[in-house]
Amino acid sequence: MTPLSVAICLLIYCCAVHTQSSFIETDSIVFPDIESNTTPSDISDKLKECIEDDFKIEFNGECRSLLTTEGACPEGEWLVLDILSASLPQLKIQGKCALRRCEPKQHYWLDQRRCVYSNDSSSLCPQGTTISTDFFGDGFCECIRAPVHARERSGRCYQVFTRGPCPDGKVWVRERGRMSCQTDSCATTRARFPSKTIVPWQDGKCYAVNERGPCVQGNVILVNTWTLQPECGEQFTTLNLFNPPSTCTGTDHSGKCTGPVTVPQNVHNFYSSVADQASKKRAKKGLNSPK
Repeated sequence: MTPLSVAICLLIYCCAVHTQSSFIETDSIVFPDIESNTTPSDISDKLKECIEDDFKIEFNGECRSLLTTEGACPEGEWLVLDILSASLPQLKIQGKCALRRCEPKQHYWLDQRRCVYSNDSSSLCPQGTTISTDFFGDGFCECIRAPVHARERSGRCYQVFTRGPCPDGKVWVRERGRMSCQTDSCATTRARFPSKTIVPWQDGKCYAVNERGPCVQGNVILVNTWTLQPECGEQFTTLNLFNPPSTCTGTDHSGKCTGPVTVPQNVHNFYSSVADQASKKRAKKGLNSPK
């Protein structure tokens, strides 16, 4: 092998090692690397209003919740997003009525063309994930949200602000828009309270999740499921992208009642979420959503 060939091989190897060790891909609920033009500049005021209203969409001139009927669709159907519109170069939010193929507590598993339950996650999904339903009405493996998890390249999800897939002395956190293993700045506090999730705060101190810490009375430290950063909020609140029915104060994707729901009002996050889910569906060759 010539000296030039050796140099090229070394360069390729170094680049590969650097790429592998830099950052690790995150779950679909986090959208750091979506292009700046993901959100159309000409989005209508009505759609913007709907998205800000618990992530609803405009359908037949009204704001409607996804994955519910609410009178928008005929009996036996529900409102989902159209995968073709969401796959356009300039992403378009277009709702449509589609057959609801499963019972309320089930998810349609497109790979196997059958309905599954959330407790089937252990056999269908990677570690740290659970079966949920995407904007297009199909089941997918979503990182666990309570406590907040984020995905790495293997498809497994790990709890943020813990060691996760990292070597000793590092923690699984979001850094510069991507998940990575970073030096644990809260190592001393974490060692004192090994059963708690410890997070750094802007005052330079470290606090435990679900405890008051520096927050005002009635609030505790939580990890935001969108930003993956610690913030103050009401205890036991969960992120839910869909509007809960009036009979519950909150529901998960399977329709099970939960506690109060807190949703960040952010149009860009919603568009980024749709773009990310659509991209993952396109990557599954031959597994496009039914029209």
